[in-house]
Amino acid sequence: MSPARENNTTVGHKNGCARLLPRADQEGAKRDQDQRVRCGNLKTCHNKILSPIQTYRSPLTMNTNPSGRREARSSSEESISEDSDNEIDENENDNEDESKDSDDIENNAESGFNCTEDFCEIQLDDKFWHRYRVNVPDGTDLEKCEQCTISMEVIYDGESWVSIAFSKDGGMVGSEAVIGIMGENGNIPQKYYLGGKGDLQIQPMPLSQQTLTDATIEVSNGQTIMKFTKVMKEDGEIEINGGDNTFLWAYGSSNTLGYHPAKSPYNLNLSTGSSEVSDRSDRAAWLAHGIMAFMAWGVLVPLAVQSSLLRDLLPKGPLWFHLHRAFNAISYVLTVAVFAVAVRYYNKEGEDHFDDPHQKMGLAMFILASAQVLGGLLRPHAPDPGKDKKPARFAWEIGHRAMGITLLACGFWQILEGIELFAKKFEVEETNEDKVELAYLVWVGLMSVVIVVGGAFFKFRKRDSVKTSSEETEAIEKGNIECA
Repeated sequence: MSPARENNTTVGHKNGCARLLPRADQEGAKRDQDQRVRCGNLKTCHNKILSPIQTYRSPLTMNTNPSGRREARSSSEESISEDSDNEIDENENDNEDESKDSDDIENNAESGFNCTEDFCEIQLDDKFWHRYRVNVPDGTDLEKCEQCTISMEVIYDGESWVSIAFSKDGGMVGSEAVIGIMGENGNIPQKYYLGGKGDLQIQPMPLSQQTLTDATIEVSNGQTIMKFTKVMKEDGEIEINGGDNTFLWAYGSSNTLGYHPAKSPYNLNLSTGSSEVSDRSDRAAWLAHGIMAFMAWGVLVPLAVQSSLLRDLLPKGPLWFHLHRAFNAISYVLTVAVFAVAVRYYNKEGEDHFDDPHQKMGLAMFILASAQVLGGLLRPHAPDPGKDKKPARFAWEIGHRAMGITLLACGFWQILEGIELFAKKFEVEETNEDKVELAYLVWVGLMSVVIVVGGAFFKFRKRDSVKTSSEETEAIEKGNIECA
């Protein structure tokens, strides 16, 4: 922890999270130290585990020097820190009152502090803090908040670009951000549209939308500090309301906009000050969706095709058919599960169904796969040995094979598209996404080579075998005629 952050007093925060309150003097801090507040059971607050007894730190008081740089006055730091240590020792022996103190957190969050009068502060990372105050003009309230603005400060314990973004769903793509980069734009933070994860897709908004006021970014005592005031409701932009909002935070590794070593979405209620890490619990469901799809269309269906085309490698008899049928049956069951997960979680997330190419392809594949299975069950019987195929059987075999290869190709494309969508939705690092895509493409290439090369080899070998057998038969018949 840097010296400039050590002088804070932490009070109860709704949902078990901590909120740091500024105080004007040492006397006020000592009064607050007597108001011991617990966090209840172990809870996670923005990647930081809070102990059952919330610890306290001495107050942070700020002033502004002529150049506008924020400085921490720590003249009383030593004496107050000793008192804080004594408080911690006493608190560690009071675990029997946890439930009562958990209620105190609720009361403090709802009535103990007003984020429209003073700055609320949240620690999002070991090196990253977010401070904010809602500015409510006369004639309105926090619920309606007409013409409200929000003043924000971001403090990063290091030197790098920093960012706070406003999001509808907790995802980076499609969000809008305020990014501060030292040495650019006259050290004035700018509003950006996050159209994608690539550098070229992160573009400043038009000049007409650069409406921030009091916007600055500076480095002081090894800390990067960004300040700005933003109108909460602006035409054509994501609205910030007085209740629940989803924000994202990030910082880089240098003053060049690019890779961010740390980032996360979080939910923040501006009226109560309560905050929590954004719930991305649907990630497990969508991961299961992708894994089942890969097993069905990346593994089982290719094996089903190979068991038919490469049947000459298997023992003679119906073994190839049993394998072909089993692989296809399991893959269809997985396909039904994949489809059900997609429908269920699109409903949960309030998204439109079958609205993009991946969804439309998934629906088409589900319908065609169902038709393929039904066709397999109702197929015309194979001819008896030595007899010719009937036209219905011949037509069915052509259609069955063509449909199977088409579905396999669509499945290969669909899985690759799914990897990209998952990475976009859940902010997977681009390097990790590239590794997964490369491994998948290698696997697809291997399966394709086995199917195309192996299938062609055995097809031609079988044709040559039939031709040779036919020539031998003709030679024998011819010899018998000459002998006669």
